[in-house]
This record gives sequence, C-alpha cells and structure tokens, in this order.
Amino acid sequence: MKGLLYTTLFALTLLRPTAAQTSFLYKWAFNDPTIQDTIPACTPLAITVSSFDTATNATKGTPPYYMVTLGIDGPVSTKLIGLNDDDVSFTLDHAPNTRVLLEVFDANGNPGGTFAPMIVTGDKTSCVVDRTSSSFTFAHNITGDLSTCDPLGLAITGGVPPYTVSLIAANSPAVTNVTMPEGDNVYTYISRAAPGGQLVVAISDAKGNWASGTALFATKGSTNTDCPGLLSSSTKTVLTLPSSTPPSSGSVPGPPTASGVVNIQTHTPTSPGGPSAPAPSTTQSSGETLRGVKMGALVAVGLSLVALT
Repeated sequence: MKGLLYTTLFALTLLRPTAAQTSFLYKWAFNDPTIQDTIPACTPLAITVSSFDTATNATKGTPPYYMVTLGIDGPVSTKLIGLNDDDVSFTLDHAPNTRVLLEVFDANGNPGGTFAPMIVTGDKTSCVVDRTSSSFTFAHNITGDLSTCDPLGLAITGGVPPYTVSLIAANSPAVTNVTMPEGDNVYTYISRAAPGGQLVVAISDAKGNWASGTALFATKGSTNTDCPGLLSSSTKTVLTLPSSTPPSSGSVPGPPTASGVVNIQTHTPTSPGGPSAPAPSTTQSSGETLRGVKMGALVAVGLSLVALT
C-alpha cells in the first residue's frame, strides 16, 4: 500500500526492558483508500487490521491497538483505537494544516506499520486538542534538507532524563533508538540516512513522554554513508537559545549554543548511532552500550503512554 512504511518505532516505557518486540505480525490500513497524502481532522475513520501473512493468516496482532500520532514540528499523542481486530477506528485530533505521521501498536508493543507523513485537512476543529503548552521540547539546527554526513544537532529542554532519540528512516525495516547517558541534553547525529528519502526524528523521556517538535527532513547527498572519522555524540550543556524571535516549527536559525558558546555540532564523538543504508541492528537490550552511548530498551510506546494518562 502506498505510503505505508513497515518500520518499527521504539521508546522507553514501563514495559520490561527485555520484552521482545516483533515486526511484521500484522498490518493495518484505513478502509477509505483515498487516505494517502492527506487525512481529515475530527472524522471517525474505520481501520482494517489483518495478518501480515495474507496467504496463511498465520500471524496477527494482540488487541487492544493504539495509534501514536507524531505531529511534524508539533506535539505527539497516543490514543486507544480498538479492543479487538473487528472494531478499530481512529479520529485525528490534531489541527488542520499540520502534518502528522501515524504508527499503530498492539497490546504487546508490536508495530503494525507507519504511514508516510500526511497533511491534516478539513475545517472541523471541535475535537482538536491544544498540546502547544508542553514544556518538553527540542530544537534542531537544520532548516533545509539533510545531507549525507551532515551533523544534525538536537537540543532538548524539559522532560525527565535520560532521553531517547528515535531516528525513523523511511524505506528502512527498523528504527535506530539511542538512549543518551543520564544528564546529557544535546545529541549530534551524523546523518547516515540514505539520500532520496525522509528521516523523522522524535525524542522521548524516561517516563515515556514525547517531546513536542518532531522533525521531518528530506535526505540528499552521497550514497556513501560511511562518513569516515565522523561519529554521532551526546553531551550535557546549559542551552542558550535565541531570544529575539521565538523559534518556529521546532527549529532555530542556527545551532543552539551552550554557556561559553559551545557549538553542539563539535562535541567529542562517542557513538555512531543513527539509521544508515542498510539500517543498523536494533536488537540490543537495555543496559548494553555501543561506544559509550547506551542503547534504549526495545519496547514500544503505546501501552505505557495510555497507562500514564
């Protein structure tokens, strides 16, 4: 199905860190086939959940199901959408003229696939929830396309550390999930995403809350994603963001800086984390480390976010 990217999305939750999450058990689709590049707000939309193996129906998800809505340059929300396979529906409560990326999870945190970013349409606003007051946000230093080997700086404010950076590369079978060391609030990702696609960046905290400001980048540049000598890194800084004009759409004109004017693009590298072509493995369990950066537990987001609300 056009627009449906079968990726997995991981975040720290209250589920056991060692719980194994399985992709490709089931898939989902809107019953209305015209929902591809746009989606209406405040409109109940029926969803079909089926086995990923349509030939034998040997695999399936485990109800209930949850929809995670990642607002591009905006808030993130989680909603219960179905208690069984035969009665699943979703009503989008994000504002018209915004962009969202949708991901479904089952009761065990198993992902069912991700729609490519869509534009929210329509003039209905009665159901729209204002989530703009969130104090948990992040800013980035890229205002255009993201080139191969470019340093993408992410500056995090609020929330409860340690933070987890989720890098969702379109056309990749997995998502890189990196948990920063306790106390670090700035992450510099050396882009190893394949050019000609899209990269979504989302950040969650130790309590499973999502930061407002989910970012979407078009990727370009060389197909050689080795980026020799360049490693992704994290650090702790006292952030000083521009104060003359508040940043719009979750970004700032230049790299956020720290007290003493420390550029977040030039830390001592500690990790090669981030999606690449092909995508790196995401099978590390909680507690394992990769060149100094702790990899997050492979647990999905839906269940605990609902439990916390």
